[in-house]
Amino acid sequence: MGLFDDSDGGSSDSGLFEESSSVNRNEVIDLRDSPEDLEGKNKLRELRRLALFALLSLAVIIGSGVFLNQMRSNSKTDDPKRATSQVPPSSVSPGTGGTGAPSTPSTAGAGGSQSILGDAITSVALILVGDGNEFCASGSGFAVGDGTLLVTNNHVIESSPDCLVNTIEILVTTDPSREPEPRYFGDVLWADPKTDLAVLKLTDENGVVGRMNPLRISSRQVEVGEALQIIGFPGIGGFTVTVTQGNIAGFVSDDDGEWLKTDASISGGNSGGAAIDSNGELIAVPTRAGGGGRDVVDCRDFDTNHDGQINDLDSCIPIGGFLNLLRPADYVARAISNAK
Repeated sequence: MGLFDDSDGGSSDSGLFEESSSVNRNEVIDLRDSPEDLEGKNKLRELRRLALFALLSLAVIIGSGVFLNQMRSNSKTDDPKRATSQVPPSSVSPGTGGTGAPSTPSTAGAGGSQSILGDAITSVALILVGDGNEFCASGSGFAVGDGTLLVTNNHVIESSPDCLVNTIEILVTTDPSREPEPRYFGDVLWADPKTDLAVLKLTDENGVVGRMNPLRISSRQVEVGEALQIIGFPGIGGFTVTVTQGNIAGFVSDDDGEWLKTDASISGGNSGGAAIDSNGELIAVPTRAGGGGRDVVDCRDFDTNHDGQINDLDSCIPIGGFLNLLRPADYVARAISNAK
């Protein structure tokens, strides 16, 4: 029952107003009384008014104090910053699991992961190759070192009977929702068909050296089951950058060297792109589709209109596989060293 509740609940608070109610209902001024009697009654009424005013003032002061105390109490619990500040520093500290013992960070949080991925995307480029008049194939590449070098697969930039490569154009983007734009040309510094890697020098149309955001190359030993992300420009993904996720499924070697197996989806156009870990460091290069096959991850011409011949009327169809093969990052480090 509130202090000012005038219901019939029988609250003891209602007694504050009992004297006033009695005066208003029963104390009627009799004009036939003498002036002396009237003056006395007026003085009594004035005293009662003063007493009532004093009681009301006291009630307001008490009620305001209760309200303000409640507001202060709410502000301490409703404000997250203030609530957190009440926690003793020794109970929970950064880098602990609430036990007081330091814990080893695993992977970045959602916000941190997006920031790492967004930064890595700016390091990956779309590569278009052709004879200078038209493009005949495409792939991906990534910047390394001081940002003036671009690594890709050798099969992306090498000529073939149906694709003469005289021009290598590099397209980049800083916004994953937008198509990359032509920015540089690639001059081949080093290429190796056996390891299927190539290192390009970035230059603009005037021959001035260009620069991109470089990826860090991981030097640690990766493990089976470790998560990774593939960044590149596969043909089936349109012209915008595509990111797929998977795990390191194992290790394999053949006459061409060592490989990482992955269950991450890659297809034509991913060749030469980047496989990064949770720290945003390069751990491998998408190269082959299919665990044991020799097919590379690129775009191949097929007789798509079924006229019995392969020509400009047909489409270039990306090939894919599962499991796919990645060239380990230590091969990239050696390729850069050979290119210098």
